[in-house]
Amino acid sequence: MKKLLVSLLCLFILMPTFVFAEEIKIDDTDLTIDLDENVWYVFTRDNIKDYDYLSRFNLTYEYMNNVFDENNAYLDAYTFWDEDDNSGLELFVIKVPNNVIINLNLYDEKEVMSIFDDLAKEKNIKDYNIYRNNNSVFGHLSYFDSNLYLEEYVTVINGDTYSIKFQSSVPFDSAKISFVENIMKSVSFDYKIREDEKVTISKKGESIWISALKGAVIGGLVGGVSSVIYTYVFKKKEKNNKNIKNN
Repeated sequence: MKKLLVSLLCLFILMPTFVFAEEIKIDDTDLTIDLDENVWYVFTRDNIKDYDYLSRFNLTYEYMNNVFDENNAYLDAYTFWDEDDNSGLELFVIKVPNNVIINLNLYDEKEVMSIFDDLAKEKNIKDYNIYRNNNSVFGHLSYFDSNLYLEEYVTVINGDTYSIKFQSSVPFDSAKISFVENIMKSVSFDYKIREDEKVTISKKGESIWISALKGAVIGGLVGGVSSVIYTYVFKKKEKNNKNIKNN
């Protein structure tokens, strides 16, 4: 009976669901995303100022501030996924200025595809496509980098390139892909379309798209909260398991 109880508790703690999503407006961005904060450990540039929140995980403001500054990140969130292989899923939201394109939603499907044809070729990424939700258009890239599997969604809004990056130490299976897609459906930006902001695609020399995305972060990020959260939660879980066995 005790073993069953332990298994059920572990399942509740570690397996993500997407039932009670909460809308998060990320400070200093135009982006809103729905995340269940009962499932995700969520860090933003704003909440890391809360010492009590950080201290729960043995994190410091200096460490997290450096994570954000070094990676141009505005959100770093982590959730456990599979108890058997102790894997998790980390989510970054990254924003960098774009001095060429103002809003990717101004361009048609063929033009948008050309940006990611060029980008994928430069980064040697073979699996990519165009993703649309009810708010915006993204380039969706699936690849392996820095010993991490990545599902990355890139767009340009209000003169900023946004990368919404999901990364895992193990391959994305169908359940994890579905989980990611549900989150991406919730992503929205605050913007207005102005046709005079559309620039002409360059036909000579360096592609305008590559020039526009040179500052974007394409690749796996290390040094976020994943290892810290992993250590914290599993130490807590082991302590709870010992307490249950002793009762």
